[in-house]
Amino acid sequence: MAKVPLHTSPFQLVLGRFITERASAIGIHSGRALGAVLGRSAGAVSQMLKGTLIPSGEAVLEIAEVLRLDANATEELLRSAVLSKIAMRGRDGFWLEAASLWERRAHRELREASTFLAERGLLGEFEIWRRRHASSSEIAADAPSAPSRRPHRALGGNGFAADLRDFENESNPAPMA
Repeated sequence: MAKVPLHTSPFQLVLGRFITERASAIGIHSGRALGAVLGRSAGAVSQMLKGTLIPSGEAVLEIAEVLRLDANATEELLRSAVLSKIAMRGRDGFWLEAASLWERRAHRELREASTFLAERGLLGEFEIWRRRHASSSEIAADAPSAPSRRPHRALGGNGFAADLRDFENESNPAPMA
């Protein structure tokens, strides 16, 4: 028996909003058309919009690509899927909630670090430094349209925070003893 949500899921709300905003621009005017582009049935798309089916992470990234979402919108869609999974999957709820907590903490730290750098006029300089020091594989890992089995930075990876620490260490070298 399918789980029927007692309330609207975050994924259901976010997906519905993105479809409404982008459907005509990408030529998708029905659940059946979206399903065809995604290689899924109209029924599966209907279940997603009803909140009874939360797709896998890879499928969420495919949806984001079809809807031509930018990195921030893709992250919002992924985050909404995680929050919906937490509510629907009792046996995994503890681990999903823990991962969500870690992600929220990392996201807050990144916002605070970005604000700190921006207030001091260093955000642009940091971004230049970060790109100069990032390997091509790290840059590719930031692309939300490249599904992989390893954790994605949008899911709370510590890439930005680690880069910030490196930047601070290079900018303020420790005194020699």
